[in-house]
Amino acid sequence: MKNWKVILQSKTFFFLLFLFLFIYLSIYYLIPKKSAYLENEIIFYGTITEYFVDGDSLSFILKGKEKLKVYYTIENELEKNDIIQKAQYGSIVEVKGQLEYPKDNSLPNTFSYKDYLYYNHILYVLNANNISFQNTKNIFYNIKNKIRNYLITLPHSQYYLAFLLGDTKTQDLTSLRSNGISHLFAISGMHISFFTVILHIILKKRKYHEIIISLFLIFYAFLVGFTPSVLRVVLYYILNLINKISGNIFTKKQLFYWTIIILLLYDPFFLKNIGFQYSFCIRFLFFYKKEEKSYLKNLLKVSFIAFLASVPITAYHFYEINILGIFLNIIFVPFVSLLLYPLCFIVLICPFMTFLFTFLINIFEKWNSFFASITFFKIVIPKTNVFLWIGYYALLYIYLKKSQKKLLILLIFFITIIKYVPKIDTAAYVYFLDVGQGDSTLFISPFQKEIFLIDTGGKVTYQKEEWRRKKKPFDDADTLKIFLNSLGISSIDSLILTHGDYDHIGNALSLLNKINTKNIILNRNEKNKLEQEIENLYLKKITNNFNSNFFEIREFSQIIKNDENDSSLIFQIKAYQYSFLMMGDASKKIEEKILPLINKNDVLKLGHHGSNTSSALNFLKKVKPKYAIISVSEKNRYGHPSKDTITNLNNLSIPYYETSKYHTICFKITKKAMEFFTFIKNS
Repeated sequence: MKNWKVILQSKTFFFLLFLFLFIYLSIYYLIPKKSAYLENEIIFYGTITEYFVDGDSLSFILKGKEKLKVYYTIENELEKNDIIQKAQYGSIVEVKGQLEYPKDNSLPNTFSYKDYLYYNHILYVLNANNISFQNTKNIFYNIKNKIRNYLITLPHSQYYLAFLLGDTKTQDLTSLRSNGISHLFAISGMHISFFTVILHIILKKRKYHEIIISLFLIFYAFLVGFTPSVLRVVLYYILNLINKISGNIFTKKQLFYWTIIILLLYDPFFLKNIGFQYSFCIRFLFFYKKEEKSYLKNLLKVSFIAFLASVPITAYHFYEINILGIFLNIIFVPFVSLLLYPLCFIVLICPFMTFLFTFLINIFEKWNSFFASITFFKIVIPKTNVFLWIGYYALLYIYLKKSQKKLLILLIFFITIIKYVPKIDTAAYVYFLDVGQGDSTLFISPFQKEIFLIDTGGKVTYQKEEWRRKKKPFDDADTLKIFLNSLGISSIDSLILTHGDYDHIGNALSLLNKINTKNIILNRNEKNKLEQEIENLYLKKITNNFNSNFFEIREFSQIIKNDENDSSLIFQIKAYQYSFLMMGDASKKIEEKILPLINKNDVLKLGHHGSNTSSALNFLKKVKPKYAIISVSEKNRYGHPSKDTITNLNNLSIPYYETSKYHTICFKITKKAMEFFTFIKNS
């Protein structure tokens, strides 16, 4: 028995366990997952495990032969009310619809919905056209439904849903994430500890009270959807209980190792979960934290270590860290854990205390908004190779274990080097961004000394009935900002808005609120409502001068009253010896006017998304580009690009690339060569 204990406690045993885990994970990730469904199936049966109704959209996870992500557009308000009543956790449904593969991210380095679904074991999206519901008889689902249905009737329901059920679908986490405190709204160790302390107080005199608590924690993990961060705490509690019964064979750190191993054997894709990454990295490094006698010092140290541990994860996924987060956690963690979180339970029992809960929420939201508006301490970190971050963790581990303060300076130096890597790149870059049925092009000079963004893209929105409006509309400017941050770009020198059409400048206002911009250039035609709003808000930044120290720029714009497209700003932009002709939405009439002024160009951004109103044959002959770029969305209702345009390009042997097929298209330009590449992922 003693020999077994020695073996189980040895470092060699755990090394072999982790070696086995590494091999298992490598094999698991290498083997592509195949669907249990046929692509042409149209009828599906299963159970709803997660759902969300927003405006005229219903989405849910259907658990049948495998998990499917289902989307359904609600036809009228009466049907919406009916769905709200019938769509519940555990509901048994029959769905008719068409399967399709999830769409990948169109901008590189941004959130990939396709990958997100894949790592949640979802291979298909199901576009439903008919759904029939049947109530669940499962007692656990019925309890969950009753709890949720009650919580959504309460004032500030989004806080109850987040704190008690881990449901943040109705929460706007943008500012929380910016402040580095979004973890407070994810069910984790803090929340579980609160439950276990309360249960220990209530049940401590009962026999087998720890087993009862374990069963409750398992049920609570079910309520919050078995998230990895919750499973870590629950599993650790159960393993610790088993360890005590067995005579404390393992140390706390070894129990932590067992928790990692068991969870990753249960679901290897947990490794891709951000909550899992935060939870385990921070908890592991806490083992090397030395306790301070002073509560404040200890709190500061906890916050500091948590911040250092989270830097690579935050930077890898969001490309921005907030130094202020170290101090904000000192403010917000006690505020939430000691006041806001416990009070939400008290209010459930004593509703007359709601006024106090409301008061504290108002304080929390005002503080959060105020600190989110402070940009000075936010540092943009470009996309970095994961092995560099592993090196960072190795340094951090040595710093904590050996208490060598010199290594802290090295860690700061390490982050500084990563931040400024793009600033030593001697190449220029031109990105034709896939922004759907819109236009957006990014020009970057060597060493990132000059950043020019021509148009921002934008979706045309129409006035909807109140019941159809989404509470959390998706903001494409967020994705655009994340892409810019991933390149190490924290500000734009010139934002050039070629003309007032929404598909070219619809995201401009939102982007201007999110990223520092020095100059804004509008065309010189009459301003439409959106252009006027931009001018009113940013009058001091409006300029007609589009100057550059690196790029050679020639303008061919025309002013055509009452015609937005023909008044587009038209530029020829030269990087080293390679030239780009940007035609906006100009028509054949404008092409004819500027024909005597232009010459051959290496790259042509076709006018008006390749429609038959632009790209005349004689114009294409004169420009004779090596690459023609068509900014267009897949299966758009305008029929872009037109067959005539494609015929002209083919007849002149001009290679053309549509953003709908190739997504974001990039040109890397040096003094010697121009390299062309796209960001299409292998399926």
